[in-house]
Amino acid sequence: MDCLALLDWTGPLGKASLLIRLVSSDRIFFFAFEIAFWLFVIAAYLKEKQFGRRLRRKIFGPPGLEATLSVKRGEESWNAFILAYGIASVVFTEVIGSTSAFPNHKTILMVSNLGALLYLSFFNGWFRNRVLGLILKAKTFEEKR
Repeated sequence: MDCLALLDWTGPLGKASLLIRLVSSDRIFFFAFEIAFWLFVIAAYLKEKQFGRRLRRKIFGPPGLEATLSVKRGEESWNAFILAYGIASVVFTEVIGSTSAFPNHKTILMVSNLGALLYLSFFNGWFRNRVLGLILKAKTFEEKR
């Protein structure tokens, strides 16, 4: 006999179990994963294009002093971006491949997600700065025992 059939679904514990099963299902969890990822991509795009700064300029006018910087990345930085893209693409490929949600749309999900990861890893300066910041923090992390 199925263990889930033995549970009393009408009590408070049964309703909580039902809610946990619903939220942890592939369709709900994967949909939330995709929404969070695409919101992050949109936020990274807006940060890259400095949307907030442009909006402040339109409302309050240009600042008195303005400076711009440019950086030419070295080989170690580009290797870090390639590593980050490789790890993220494997994770996304496995998540999409293992889900039972949207079975007829896995190819378009994989192509669009890997394309967005490609954009983030190689063409979005804001995201690349965040990746390098995490790597530098990890390199300078001191382990205490």
